[in-house]
Amino acid sequence: QPTANESKSETIASSPEVSEAFKKGMEAYKKQDYATAVQQFKTLSNPASKQRGNPSRDQYVEGNFLLGLSLLRTDHADEAAKAFLAVLEYEKYYPLANMNLGICYVELKQYFKANRAFEAVIRDQSYIDPAMFDDAMQRTKYFWALAWTRMYKTSKDPDKQAFFQQQALQHWKDYQTWFGKNAKYRVENRRAEDYIRGLSAQQ
Repeated sequence: QPTANESKSETIASSPEVSEAFKKGMEAYKKQDYATAVQQFKTLSNPASKQRGNPSRDQYVEGNFLLGLSLLRTDHADEAAKAFLAVLEYEKYYPLANMNLGICYVELKQYFKANRAFEAVIRDQSYIDPAMFDDAMQRTKYFWALAWTRMYKTSKDPDKQAFFQQQALQHWKDYQTWFGKNAKYRVENRRAEDYIRGLSAQQ
């Protein structure tokens, strides 16, 4: 998973108005003590205001993002999806929340919802921190192609299956264009090549 935006989280944690639950949750998250992080972030109450800059609103948004990551990393995709949806209720342009929401939906086999979440990442990519851009886009494009591949493999309708196969191939080739020569993603790149060969052979 891409890491959380540490500078943003640290800024919120350093505010004199931030809750102890957020501070403890963030410390636990940084130590990879995800069970404690989940316990702490779940205690954050819904803010009365949706205005950015409101301390309770900002800690709620970032706290739910970290809650979602903690849940996803402990194989609780259903609960994680709810946390990312809570983030997006208060912060419309949060592509990392949509990216992780899409991954949750892939895990939950809700592929059309995953498709919409990944589309939102591409739409809002200008909001991604430049330091995290490559990792965010790599995971978006990888899991997006995987979602179409699984739709193809599970569909019983021949017409839909042909469309899903075409979309899967297109998305894997798009992934390769972006990341196929990037050694950082060597393992995923090999898998992408395998998917392309397999899908092409079945045409």
